Amino acid sequence: MIRAESPRPNTAYWTKKRSNAKIVAKRAKGPSPAALLAEIAKGDIRPFYLLHGDEEYEREALVASMIEVLVPAQTRDFNLDVLRAERLEVLDFFQVYETYPMMAESRLIVLRDAEALTTDQCRGLERVFATSVETSRLLVVGQKVDMRRKFFRELSRRGRALEFRPPYDNQVPQWIQRYVKRQGVLIEPAAVQLLSQYVGAKPRELVSEIEKLVSFVGVGQPITASAVEQVAGITRGASVFELADALGKGQGKLAQKLMQQFLSQGEEPTRAVA
Repeated sequence: MIRAESPRPNTAYWTKKRSNAKIVAKRAKGPSPAALLAEIAKGDIRPFYLLHGDEEYEREALVASMIEVLVPAQTRDFNLDVLRAERLEVLDFFQVYETYPMMAESRLIVLRDAEALTTDQCRGLERVFATSVETSRLLVVGQKVDMRRKFFRELSRRGRALEFRPPYDNQVPQWIQRYVKRQGVLIEPAAVQLLSQYVGAKPRELVSEIEKLVSFVGVGQPITASAVEQVAGITRGASVFELADALGKGQGKLAQKLMQQFLSQGEEPTRAVA
């Protein structure tokens, strides 16, 4: 039995207006994360949950929030187990799953790295649907999984399934604006665009850069384009289109940084601006 890893709950992340989760909801089947937490808060708790997809930051934020609301802190040591696909023995899983909760009405089993489950493991786990224990909840988490497998299909059919995908490049500015609004941080429109260009569609890296920017400008102060230029830096490969856009908009400093990025990647200057 593998006891729970220490989660970092953040229920407030999802408890704003449901519109805050539109980027996720539009690109995922099932309810939005905010709607899912609202269901649970109303007592509509399903026996099975599947959270999967390559957008790790949003996915893990919801996992932490679900652990917080489904397992009271005072009994979490007894009623929360985290298992991993790589080391999973199906018999051990059912031993944990069929254990009754202690000093609580229910317990939660989190099965991580679901994308690594083998065909045999999935077939063995399908027995959970025939022996469903009313006092146990199963939360399956991982990168994008093969929904053609019966185990994942049944998790979705009998419970709730959400797929998390990274935002497209043209959705990154909206993602930044929604995130900083939830955090109560002010940011100038020009800074949003610049940060979007610098980091790209990488939510976890965006959060890291925003945290550094807040520390740089000071709490309560707006994040400016100048601050982004000084702090963020370019964290992904530059494209010819970004360079052309920067030149067209007269963004000399950004164009210079992009050109330096091209040179560091071995590009010839004449080819980069061709």
